[in-house]
Amino acid sequence: MTGLWVVADLLGEPRDLETVTVVLAVDLPVETVAWWTEPPGAGHWANATRMATTPVLTWWRSAHVPVWNHRIERPALVWDTVDGIREQTLAALRAGRGADVRTAAPTAEALRERLRDELAVSRHALRSCTEARAAPVEAGQARSGRRRALARQRRLPGRAGRRPPGVTTWVLTGRHVGLWRW
Repeated sequence: MTGLWVVADLLGEPRDLETVTVVLAVDLPVETVAWWTEPPGAGHWANATRMATTPVLTWWRSAHVPVWNHRIERPALVWDTVDGIREQTLAALRAGRGADVRTAAPTAEALRERLRDELAVSRHALRSCTEARAAPVEAGQARSGRRRALARQRRLPGRAGRRPPGVTTWVLTGRHVGLWRW
């Protein structure tokens, strides 16, 4: 992690909040941390820091691109690896002056360019994820013939036809183990 930013309601007037939104910047390639995705190990990190059990909405971003986008508007940097804790940001947040420490708003052209780049990265991530999930299905189609043969064999006369109701069986298919109740 290279930076912690606060956004949204935390930058407004002091009040009770149900959730807090933060942005965590990580030193990973942009393609690894597409919008609304978690980088590898993020779940483990969230569990280790107990952030997973707190009312914190975490948006993960690559440290190699601007943190802001169409949803993260003018964030405020709280901590980074270069300067550590930004005391002025914390003091402003405590005093309800979060607007004073927010980053400057991007120009309309900069926002358009950022969104165009963000869309390209998100499309790439979606295609990669879809292809990765489709590969096991294609490999499983070769096994599906074997499954059909086993299913026919279970129904052959003289083999008690069907399983009696209420019998539980563990079924191993590829990488998955399932509990089936017949």
